[in-house]
Amino acid sequence: MNRNLYFSEIAWRSEVGLHREGNEDSGLVSSTLVAVADGMGGYVGGEIASSTVIRKLESARSLISHEEIDPQSREEFLRSAVEDMDNAIAAVAEERPELSGMG
Repeated sequence: MNRNLYFSEIAWRSEVGLHREGNEDSGLVSSTLVAVADGMGGYVGGEIASSTVIRKLESARSLISHEEIDPQSREEFLRSAVEDMDNAIAAVAEERPELSGMG
């Protein structure tokens, strides 16, 4: 397999902003995956939804980047992972009714 190597520096930062009291965003930076989960400001539980997504991504990270996975399978895996993240958020909201409508 012929690979072009490249190097980059990646960091992430999130600020509360001017209209909210808390930060509802979460992020993940690793050697194989970069992700930002933007909690929906103004809705209940945005910080919980975004951290739930990042935790799911962290647990799937090694599978996403596995070199033997062909591009089509990787795309299918990512689609499934997004569905799993959505289901995880829904499960938290079901367990905690006060978080209904979170995102």
